[in-house]
Amino acid sequence: MLYPDLMHRLGLELNLAGFGPDEEGACAIQRDGLKVSFYADPDDAFTAICPLGRIDLDDLECQQALLRANLFADGVGGHAIGIDSEGGAYLTQPFYARELGFAEFLAALERFVAVATHWRKTLAEAQPALADTMC
Repeated sequence: MLYPDLMHRLGLELNLAGFGPDEEGACAIQRDGLKVSFYADPDDAFTAICPLGRIDLDDLECQQALLRANLFADGVGGHAIGIDSEGGAYLTQPFYARELGFAEFLAALERFVAVATHWRKTLAEAQPALADTMC
């Protein structure tokens, strides 16, 4: 499928009338306090990104835990966790639309959301002082 087709189908599945990428190829869904944004990449690929929260940039133990999670599937399942210069932590995953059927995409998205939910909770518990600054 093509990226816009996957997003329109997702909108239908979620009862979001008119859902799909804007003229720049971006769109987002929000469910249960979790926002997942989609951005078009070259060659009909796209990236999903979800904010996980903020971390204390001086907390090297937390940063190491996030780095370790990127290494094995039991950490983030092939997705990647990154940190921006202000301490915002994000889960990302590239998708290759032409290689995906909708059922495969939906299953991968459900796993992505489950992993994001897990890491949001983990970060909030590890750094409760920053929990109210979750993205």
